[in-house]
Amino acid sequence: MTPPPEHATANRQRQLLAAIHEAIAAGAGRITFRDFMELALYHPRLGYYQAAGEKIGPGGDYLTSPLVSPLFGQTIAHFARGLFEAGLPRQVLELGAGTGALTAALAPLAHCTIVERSADFRGRQQARLGERVTWSDAVPERFHGLVVMNELLDALPVHRLDRDRELYVSCQADELREELGPYSTPRLGEYFQRLNLTPAGLAEVNLEALCLLESVYRRATGCLLIIDYGYEAEELFVRHPQGTLLTYFGHTTDGRPYDQVGLKDMTSHVDFTSVMRLGEAMGWATRQFTTQAEFLIAHGIGDLLQDIQRRASEPAEYFRAREAVTSLLNPRGMGGFRVLLQATSGCGPA
Repeated sequence: MTPPPEHATANRQRQLLAAIHEAIAAGAGRITFRDFMELALYHPRLGYYQAAGEKIGPGGDYLTSPLVSPLFGQTIAHFARGLFEAGLPRQVLELGAGTGALTAALAPLAHCTIVERSADFRGRQQARLGERVTWSDAVPERFHGLVVMNELLDALPVHRLDRDRELYVSCQADELREELGPYSTPRLGEYFQRLNLTPAGLAEVNLEALCLLESVYRRATGCLLIIDYGYEAEELFVRHPQGTLLTYFGHTTDGRPYDQVGLKDMTSHVDFTSVMRLGEAMGWATRQFTTQAEFLIAHGIGDLLQDIQRRASEPAEYFRAREAVTSLLNPRGMGGFRVLLQATSGCGPA
């Protein structure tokens, strides 16, 4: 897809900043960082994820595992096939499918439904997948099968805290500035009361993720597979006092969310303790919590790589595949991503 011309991109950014300034004015001079992030990423017309433009891949801002190697999707498909053969209905619900590469690997096995908030991503998915997949604006009221979230929760808007204070965004001389204030909602205090800990410094709290997951836990049955970067709560909030917010632009990262607003991605690490506890409270058993490297190895990515070695017409083909798999398994990179498998009664591996 041809990237938008520079003047169109600059104009979109100006309009987005104007919308943010209007929100700040309407909010009596400031908004929460969560609301700023919501506008920057998901403004209906102007946000990073909604507007046209390359985001994922060599020509975009970041890579996801399905694009690093097709063996990622094939391994997830192998895992899903085992669930279906064990009796799980051949239904897949993927939330936040990005380019659609993972769905494409699962579509030959099951009927796939995508819940996609990004208008740009949905258009790309429809062009790629056509009539093999259906789309929904929300988690269906009833779903029984496999639910998949791959690198979705990290990109949802977060509240940013500094211990017992919340970070707000204000405007001074047309520049976005940060200031601290009391928590904007009692849910933030309750969040840490449930965990029985206090953040050691800067921290990101993803209430949005819990709202989305609650709808999954309430409406769906079967298995839920979450792959994302994150930690358990104590590791996240006590041992990372600098916080985990990062921005991505042109495959470079920094912690400057107020530069190039609307042109760069923003992410933060997932609190898997809160995710697991929410699911368990709503009747979903935690069946596995591991790393991406361990999960992919356990479900046959090595066998798939050996198949390429046997079939490769030239050594370079195998070496490229091996290099990509090494990236997926690198414990200091994608291999360190967490994989959470939860299931309702009678579904999934024990």
